[in-house]
Amino acid sequence: MRKWLLPTLAILCFIFESVFIQVLPSELFELERIMIPRFVMVIIVIITMFTSLTTGMTYGFVMGLLYDLMYTDLIGVYMFAYTFIAYGVAMIMKLLHINIFTVILMTLLSIGILDFFVYGIMLVIKTTSIPTMDFLTVRLLPTLVLNLAFVILLFVPLRKQFLKIIDTNKDE
Repeated sequence: MRKWLLPTLAILCFIFESVFIQVLPSELFELERIMIPRFVMVIIVIITMFTSLTTGMTYGFVMGLLYDLMYTDLIGVYMFAYTFIAYGVAMIMKLLHINIFTVILMTLLSIGILDFFVYGIMLVIKTTSIPTMDFLTVRLLPTLVLNLAFVILLFVPLRKQFLKIIDTNKDE
């Protein structure tokens, strides 16, 4: 059962991202904000924190490639970003103890880095013209709030399962 938990969670988060965009658009709440679900990034951060560098980077690479193939015209942006962020999370987690606060901190930091990276790439190739202040207030802040809620909803009920994954990996 535990063997299939992580791949299942990763695929479900990938599917739920696109479903979330279709079911709950910003117009529903009459907001002029853009809330981007980064559920795949959340699960990659959690996988990296609770398993190993290799596992986290593998999930980052595969899920990033899948994301690029499905949603973007520029192959490699998310693949590189997810893999690099998983590496960074693994390095930082060597210094920190895993608890709900570090999970939230690392997830929000990772999402911020991911969004800035993608925004920077879009600016360089001139596929966006959003000013930086608008990006911060209209897109990044609502994205962080949405994903904070998702982290709390995901992590609190599944915390014991993730701790069992740590115990399993320590035995290997």
